[in-house]
Amino acid sequence: MRGALIAGRGGRRGQGRQPFRERRRPKARRGPWIAGAFAVALVALIGFAVRDSAGGGSFSMTAYQGAEALGGTTVSLADVKAHVAGKPIVLNFWGGSCPPCRAEMPGFQSVYERHADDILMLGVDIGPFLNLGSRASALRLLEELGITYPTAYAVDRNPISAFQITGLPATYFFDGNGNLLDSAPGFINERDLEARVRELIGTSAASVVP
Repeated sequence: MRGALIAGRGGRRGQGRQPFRERRRPKARRGPWIAGAFAVALVALIGFAVRDSAGGGSFSMTAYQGAEALGGTTVSLADVKAHVAGKPIVLNFWGGSCPPCRAEMPGFQSVYERHADDILMLGVDIGPFLNLGSRASALRLLEELGITYPTAYAVDRNPISAFQITGLPATYFFDGNGNLLDSAPGFINERDLEARVRELIGTSAASVVP
């Protein structure tokens, strides 16, 4: 449309009705409105796609420990959400040979001990798929650090694509309805984790669908 107006202005003065076309203001005003509406719709669509790809997928896992809290030994993320319906979830991806994972896990343990009744803390090992450890090294790390919150290993690479993971650790926060609210790529210290968990508990209490 804009191209038509520019072409009109560049025409010869003697070409009959060309000036009349230039005075068609409604079309000129409607162009930006349509472009703006299209941009808003596009942003909304992209936002939905990002949220869906980052938190809408599920994957299967097998418990290292805490199978009762997960609802079974081998379960999907969807199964876990259904099992703990109404309770927010802190999902942490880690690996047995991942230095920043090792550094942050004691803080996760401390936060878990303070809020075990209010949240599900879940650590999922994907180290073997990122060359950051094996299941054996993961089990050694859990024992060495005295980790007691529920942990599991992913049975395949699906979490990496479902959550767009490019490195470890990576943490995701779900409300009591199973909706992804926030994420924290990389190391997160105990103080920041505590603050996020407190906010998550408050948000979930207000948003849980009975």
